[in-house]
Amino acid sequence: MRHILLISGKDSLATALVQIAQEPSLPYELVHNDVGWDLPETLAWIERVGEYFQRPIIKCGDDLTEICIEQNCLPLAGVRRFCTKYAKIKPLNDYLGTAPATLYFGLRFDEPERVGYEAPKHQAVRYPLRDARMGINEVWRLCQSVNLLPPTFHWQWMESRVRELLGGDGWLLDELEPWERASLLAWRSRSNCDRCMYARLYERAGLYEHYPDRYEAACQLEDRLCHRDEHTWVKGYRLRNLIPRFPAIKEKRARAVVKYLRTKQQTALFEGELVFDELALTSCGLLCGK
Repeated sequence: MRHILLISGKDSLATALVQIAQEPSLPYELVHNDVGWDLPETLAWIERVGEYFQRPIIKCGDDLTEICIEQNCLPLAGVRRFCTKYAKIKPLNDYLGTAPATLYFGLRFDEPERVGYEAPKHQAVRYPLRDARMGINEVWRLCQSVNLLPPTFHWQWMESRVRELLGGDGWLLDELEPWERASLLAWRSRSNCDRCMYARLYERAGLYEHYPDRYEAACQLEDRLCHRDEHTWVKGYRLRNLIPRFPAIKEKRARAVVKYLRTKQQTALFEGELVFDELALTSCGLLCGK
């Protein structure tokens, strides 16, 4: 029986930490789905994870740019999600073959809405974080305890603008849980594909600001494959045409963060709890880090 730990972000790292601590003698294999669109920060973090566990990180993925060219289109949310199928799942199954295997996925206890992985009959699936009733706070602290928090993609512009808008209420940021503050002030909510089809507009603005060469590569791929605007990365818009809108998009995000913080303050005063919904992190699949 093979034992596969899929490493992509904080949840998968916490899964590996929990599972290896529980059953340290099993012959684990650490696998990362590299499709060619990971940012340098993510790849450096993946290498650190391998060094920590003293195990090689097996790169298992196909070039997503080549797959898009073969398909003659871009992956589109809810319409054409071939990216996960062809660039991640197929290479993983090719690597595993037909031998029995147990796959460990990072589904947390506090995200019951996320659906598990439909594995072939010769594969078993386990969710150690759910079994251990671990939510995002526990995951963050566990990763922090081994000094292996994944890149947070901190956006200095966002923090400065949010604090400016908050005025004397900057303490609203300072009193957040570390994971929550990092999420609100990040220029991306996922650690994998730089041009993910699920990226929000502010994330595309962040990519343009921090990695203009990668943004240009996404533009060129879009120009090559998209002949109508409804088939582009952002329905109805070309990435190049979004660039003049980025200042307004960034400002809208900053004001949404401030609104969230002030709503949180009021909710805490009157109800004693807060639901982290409007700005919640999303992911395109179990094989994608967030």
